[in-house]
Formats: sequence, structure tokens, C-alpha cells
Amino acid sequence: MITLSIIVPVYNAEKYLEKCIDSILNQTYADYEVILVDDGSVDNSVLICDLYAEKNEKVRVIHKLNEGLVAARKTGLENANGKYIGFVDSDDYIAEDMYESLMQSALKNDADISVGGLKLVYSDGNSNEVLNQFEHGYYTRERMEKEIFPKMLYYSGFIKYGIVPGVVIKVFKKEVLQKGIEKVDNRIKMGEDVAITFNTIFYAKSISFVENAGYYYVQHEQSMIHKYSPKRLDEAMHLYDCLYSIKDKSFEYQLDNFFAYQFIYAVTECLASKELDAVKKETEIKTILSSSKAKKSLKCAHLKKVPFKQKIKIFLIKRGYISVLIKLFGMKG
Repeated sequence: MITLSIIVPVYNAEKYLEKCIDSILNQTYADYEVILVDDGSVDNSVLICDLYAEKNEKVRVIHKLNEGLVAARKTGLENANGKYIGFVDSDDYIAEDMYESLMQSALKNDADISVGGLKLVYSDGNSNEVLNQFEHGYYTRERMEKEIFPKMLYYSGFIKYGIVPGVVIKVFKKEVLQKGIEKVDNRIKMGEDVAITFNTIFYAKSISFVENAGYYYVQHEQSMIHKYSPKRLDEAMHLYDCLYSIKDKSFEYQLDNFFAYQFIYAVTECLASKELDAVKKETEIKTILSSSKAKKSLKCAHLKKVPFKQKIKIFLIKRGYISVLIKLFGMKG
């Protein structure tokens, strides 16, 4: 039995795909397979996937109709032969020792999940390391419940993760991941990693953290330009319903803080929009803040460790002073 299946969802990634696949095939860890899931690409990604599958016996390709990232990951999982499952996004790349580090810890401890860190890589060549907040090592279920569950989504301040949500910096035992991912709605287009990771963790009996931050999460220019979209609220609601189905009191408190940030971020995007005038901004913000879910979450929005300007914005959002909010922060749109 192969110990590791690495799943790569692919959608129109011809510019980055070869670098991504090459970085996987250069791993020092040897016992793995690569499953390329072409999610209905209409560029040369299709050809690239086929060529790698033809020339390397470790690589398989699955072509399917476009259904989105969650469905593509599920398809890869259904076709995986490995004891453990890892994911890589097709526009990113990984260090040659990333999976050796994760798998060494997973196999040594028979851990259900092994977790590393990542580096945000910017177009100017700079990078920023993003790490988990828990000490490296092995945690039993008992330790998880005492030390990790209460702080894994909301660690401190306004919004700070205890566990970095990305599935791409983890390996999961296949049977544990299957239980978690089946709870995740394919319609989720925002926060897919949050939904998969935290649903799955509750099924895990053990977890290990490693020092390796060998995942390079590339920040493309287009992905860093956030335009306001009315669909964002609907997307947030799919994620909201998925995560609040997890029945755990300490986790519900964390979710309230997490979604407070999501609603505040949606308002911030609306304020910054150049496409909306002041009247339309007020209408959109009222819609965002009028839902019972937003009201519930915003009660938990903490102002600790938040810059002064942001404190003012959050205060006005929580109080519903929308016209003042637009005058102070939204007139440049």
C-alpha cells in the first residue's frame, strides 16, 4: 500500500502547473502517488497533466467537469490509494523535504493528522512565514481536547488562528479525512480549507506538529486585488452553516469570532469598492449587517490588539452607524 497520495486540483493553471508538479516529483520522500484532478480546464493545463501522467508512473490524471475546488478534492480522495492524503494547489510549489518531514512525524506517532507551516511568497521576491501557535510534537486526543480544541480557530486578539487552516500544509489519514470532508458542501467557494480542516480535526484521535514550513503559497497580483461582490455574503453563509453544524461549545465561541471577522471584512470590501456610490454602499452594508447570523457573530468582535483606525471601524459596524462609517472610510470609492 502506498503511504501517501498527493492530490492536485487543477483549473486553468498552465502558467504555474509545471513548477508545481516538478516540486512534488522532487520530494525526498519516495513512497507516494500524485493525482492530478483536472477540474474542467480550458487552457493547456489539460495537455500538461496528460504529459506528466504519460512520462511518470507516479502520476495519474483525472479529467472531470468543472465543479469547484471542494468537489475536485473529493474526486481525488475517492481515487486515492495512500494511507495518508496531502494536497497541493496547482499555482503553488513545495520544498523538497516537506512531505518527508510531515510523513516522518505521522508514521512515527501513527498520528491521524500531521501539520506544518507555510511561506507567503510575493511577486517582489519577499516572503512571510505563517506558523501554527502550538508547540511542535505529538498530541493525544486528551491533549487535543484540553490544549488545541479551545484555541485552534481563534487563538488570541481579534483574529489569529491556532492552527493554520490550509489543507496543503497537512497530511491526513484517509479514513479520518473522508469523515470530515463529507460534511463539506461543494457549494463552498470561500473558506474551503477552514471547512475541511476543522470538520476533520474533530474526527482525529491524534495530531502532530512539525517545524517545517515548506509550502510556498504564491501571492499573485490578481488574487491580492479584492473586489467587492454581493455573492460574498451568500458564500459566507454556506461556510457558516457548514461550521456551525459542529456541536462543540468552545468551538462555537471561536466561530463567532471568526465570522465576526468575515462580516467586518465584507463591509470593508464594500467600503473600498470603486464601483459603488455612497447610496449603494449603504444599501449593501445594511444587507450584510441585518442578518441574525451577523448580529450574533459581531457581538464577539474583540478590539484587543487591533490598530486604532480598525477599532473605530469595528465600533461603528457593531453600533450600526453606517452613514458615519461611509463618510469616514468609504468616500474614496
